[in-house]
Amino acid sequence: MMMDVKLSSRVLSVGVYYKNNAPGGMASVADSYSKSFHKYSYVSSWKTGNKLTKFVYLTCALVQVIWQLCFNRSISILHIHTAAHASFYRKSLFVLLGRIFNKKILMHIHASQFKVFYSQSNWKGLIRKILNLCDLVLVLSNSWKDYFIAIGVDHKKLAVLNNIVHPPSITIAPVSFNFPVKYLFLGEIGDRKGIFDLLNVIADNKELFKDNLHLLIGGNGEVKRLIDFINQNELNSFVTFLGWVSDESKQEALLTSDVFILPSYNEGLPIAILEAMSYGKPIISTDIGGIAEIVKDKYNGCLILPGDYNAIKESLSFFIDNPHYINEFGNRSLKVVKAYYAENVMVELKKIYEQCLAG
Repeated sequence: MMMDVKLSSRVLSVGVYYKNNAPGGMASVADSYSKSFHKYSYVSSWKTGNKLTKFVYLTCALVQVIWQLCFNRSISILHIHTAAHASFYRKSLFVLLGRIFNKKILMHIHASQFKVFYSQSNWKGLIRKILNLCDLVLVLSNSWKDYFIAIGVDHKKLAVLNNIVHPPSITIAPVSFNFPVKYLFLGEIGDRKGIFDLLNVIADNKELFKDNLHLLIGGNGEVKRLIDFINQNELNSFVTFLGWVSDESKQEALLTSDVFILPSYNEGLPIAILEAMSYGKPIISTDIGGIAEIVKDKYNGCLILPGDYNAIKESLSFFIDNPHYINEFGNRSLKVVKAYYAENVMVELKKIYEQCLAG
């Protein structure tokens, strides 16, 4: 479903720069929305760069939004996409602009680390105030909704909107399985995503895994640390770093892998997992954020606790010892992920916009 012209013309969205395969889940969501609106009015408020570049970029975004709110009479809704930390405080400026111009305000929380951000903040009252100034706060799962209610956000202002993913453009065939089992990690290279936990487990059990698995890693971040670890632990024969993958290279990685793994410490509801599920992959991930709402242990994957080396080892071994579950679990992933396809999410977003306008 495409968002119709009349309704989409009433919405101005604000968020990170999302074009040219910009990294990050929020950028991926914005890009998916851009393909699902007949008219997508979007102001980018942040882009990677030095401090001066970021300041100028934010200033220009504020000017653009003020201009739109002053002179574009069709705009009724300000849809603000935010993460945590500095992102949240930047986006608070747009919430205030929405209030000044008497627009409906939707704050869409994509933050994987919001709990950490809030618990460590000295400005908890301000954070709650900003959230409650919005007409609606959109969150990625029921567990996140419960969390925001618990910290003091009006339950009437909270709505769950599934993250969005587009199904593959090709037909997904069952895996023709051969050893070794091919595991795929896609994400930021660093401690938060758990990639070094995974590598430590493999290095500690090298004799067990060297002939039974092949790990493919795609992403950006602490690349030198990653490559040094692989070299120092002599994992090159069965651990491959693909670099940053997008478009055809990402599709190739998803098509040729057997199992997707993301042992993160903080997540909202990862686009990477949804993409892997849309390719019919079983998932190994951690029971954090909204992940447990899409990954069920021993149904379409394995759920583990962050930093649990033994659980990582057991989940890797599970598919090596039980390869017949790869297709079975993958087929279940395909069923679960349909609710997150653009055609279904756009229906729900349309209802949310209409609810907001009617309120």
